[in-house]
Amino acid sequence: MLNTVSIGDLGESYAIMKFTQAQTIVSKPLTNNARYDLIIEHNGKLYRTQVKTTSAIKDGKMEFATKTTNYSKGNWKSNAYSHDEIDLFFLYCAENNWCGLYIPDNNPIPQNLTIRLEPPKNNQRVGIRLAEDYAFEKQFGALAQLVEQETLNFEVGGSSPLCPTN
Repeated sequence: MLNTVSIGDLGESYAIMKFTQAQTIVSKPLTNNARYDLIIEHNGKLYRTQVKTTSAIKDGKMEFATKTTNYSKGNWKSNAYSHDEIDLFFLYCAENNWCGLYIPDNNPIPQNLTIRLEPPKNNQRVGIRLAEDYAFEKQFGALAQLVEQETLNFEVGGSSPLCPTN
């Protein structure tokens, strides 16, 4: 059985493989002090990417802790991620080798993500995250559309210039 560090390493390996297969440049920080695990370069834009793994499926759901937890001075401390630190979450489940992407919206980043393999029996859709909707290939396509939309907004004048003009 793999320990938590090995499961995390496996998740990072899958992330590097999936992004590379998608013809994306992947960089890794030289130290472990960054709040992100990888930098993804896609269509000229850099994305700070945090890799989150889960080892098992429970009741048809994959649970991902999208926060950091550290043990220091006899206490456990959890830290949420902010939009200033993370652009993407790569999600990996070791039990079924499922890979997905979570692209945070403008709301606060949740500290836990539950991804369901099947819809609930009561057909509830609000607040439910289905694996098919967060699959790597589907969300990677959405990321390309997001970059294209941001480019259009910039060209049309929807954004302020990045540098002051003289």
